[in-house]
Amino acid sequence: FVNRGVVATKEGYAAGWWSRDESKPDKRAKLILATDDTPINGRLVDLEGKPLAGVSVRVENIMAAKNEDLDPWLAALGRGQIFWEAINEHGAKRGPYSPPGFAKDFKTDSDGNFSITGVGKDRWINVTLEGPTIAYTRATIVTRKMKSIVANDGVPNPEWSRKYTVHGADCVIAVPPTQPVTGIVKDAKTGEPMPDVAIESYRMTERGMSAGREIRVKTDEDGRYTLTGLPKGAGRQIIAVPNDDQPYLMRVFDVPNPTGMKPIDLDLELNKGVWITGNLTNKSTGKNLEIKDEAYVYYFPYLSNPFAQTTPEYDRENFDGYQLRYKVAADGSYRLVGLPGKAIVGAMVGYEPYPQGQGFDNIEGANKRGWFPTFRVGTGPGSKWPTILREVDIAETVDSFELDFQLDAGKKIAIEMTDPDGEALKASKSMDVVKASGGLQFQPVASMRLHLSLVRNARCCSITQSENLAKSNV
Repeated sequence: FVNRGVVATKEGYAAGWWSRDESKPDKRAKLILATDDTPINGRLVDLEGKPLAGVSVRVENIMAAKNEDLDPWLAALGRGQIFWEAINEHGAKRGPYSPPGFAKDFKTDSDGNFSITGVGKDRWINVTLEGPTIAYTRATIVTRKMKSIVANDGVPNPEWSRKYTVHGADCVIAVPPTQPVTGIVKDAKTGEPMPDVAIESYRMTERGMSAGREIRVKTDEDGRYTLTGLPKGAGRQIIAVPNDDQPYLMRVFDVPNPTGMKPIDLDLELNKGVWITGNLTNKSTGKNLEIKDEAYVYYFPYLSNPFAQTTPEYDRENFDGYQLRYKVAADGSYRLVGLPGKAIVGAMVGYEPYPQGQGFDNIEGANKRGWFPTFRVGTGPGSKWPTILREVDIAETVDSFELDFQLDAGKKIAIEMTDPDGEALKASKSMDVVKASGGLQFQPVASMRLHLSLVRNARCCSITQSENLAKSNV
């Protein structure tokens, strides 16, 4: 099993897979092992047509169309249908990330050639291209000899458009060069160099979305770094991410766009914060939570916090970084970086149906929509997120601050489903809970009695059976 289903392999065939979300639980998994008679023989060149040797070609995932037939999808792209709409309409099936047989990167030879087998007839792959002289590049290649198709991405403004090119199996792909960024990471106050800080891509182009932090390097013992993979152009950004033992804030930096392709010198300064440490415990038992899947903690200083206002990592209502930076350990303990002054600290536990917004009523200052006036990245704290939140006021003189969270599992009710004659329904694998509304969270059990955790302001819950039974409202 992979995180989405089952993968099967057999010598002489391309892998087949089945995803749990493609079938109802009572349906048998059907895995199609495709014939492997169309290898991909591609070539990478620079913008002048010269071969690119030693470039890594990494297969990120494999895609297959409905009935293993690419014709409807390719025809839709040729008519100008939007790339992602064509995928959804023609039943594309996403294979596993890091698919079996593709764990290692493929390398181009001295003439820029590379060869990939094992994908399967009438499928396509998404690959990434990386090398010391090229910009980080994504490409889509089908296992069919054909001319490239430039697909519509649905963006009406051509300056913002990121056209998707679908390449044939015998493709020649022109890859743009990179402009390296180099410098030293220092403590903003002392000027001391900082080793083992991750420097990552954050935005590739002015009109592109964030880069997803695909490109990353670590600073050496002298705090020096060289990041390759960024393309030439305006609007580029990088992010510096201290390691788990460095009490410093993440920070995003704009990359200059000078004339020419010479490496860019860019020294980075990071500001030291305050460690916030503690544990997530079960309110009824007093014991630490056993983190089975993923849980995260967050720090949100108030907009009125003077320490945040004078720290460059906090700008207007946003702050630098990303939400999933600070993960709760398996034993329920956590540590994250904050600042002195007033703030809200929260924790999100996603694997259990805990009521959301615990602690909201103990904090004043929320607006009519239930949000607090804090700096944020993405979603801010409020009545419905995260799972639990607490207000803190950290003294300027401390280096660390302790804060524990006691999570309440909520009250539970049992619902027995009956047919129109009042007879209790028997448990069935074909029976699903489809929808819960009004703030209720639910967890089916083996019998037809369903346990639901009550959440603040919950009003109703709609439960629908997958067979011909009427909807029941609670």
